[in-house]
Amino acid sequence: MPFVKALIWVAFVIILVIFAVNNWVPVTIALWGDLLLDIKLLVLIIGAFLIGWLPTWLWLRGSKWRMGRQMERMQSSPPRAPLNAASEAPPPPPSPKRKTVPPQDAGGLEAT
Repeated sequence: MPFVKALIWVAFVIILVIFAVNNWVPVTIALWGDLLLDIKLLVLIIGAFLIGWLPTWLWLRGSKWRMGRQMERMQSSPPRAPLNAASEAPPPPPSPKRKTVPPQDAGGLEAT
């Protein structure tokens, strides 16, 4: 598995170098008014990628950090009683007793 991972990284770097060589041309950007900026195309592409990716990555790291702190706080606090309604409800009233009817005489015949 480490060999495959290294092979993928080497292929990625080779593709990135080929892309960089083919796009190393100057580009003129009109900022505002008469202000012009000459910059290499690859630097512009990487800058645009970072402007889009960096805030999302920072937000993800911040939310993971906040969740980790909440998990640590919850694990370090003592356990509490459950909050469900069934455990706090009073016991149900006892059911009414049934009246039992004595067995009736079967006409004077007794089993022997």
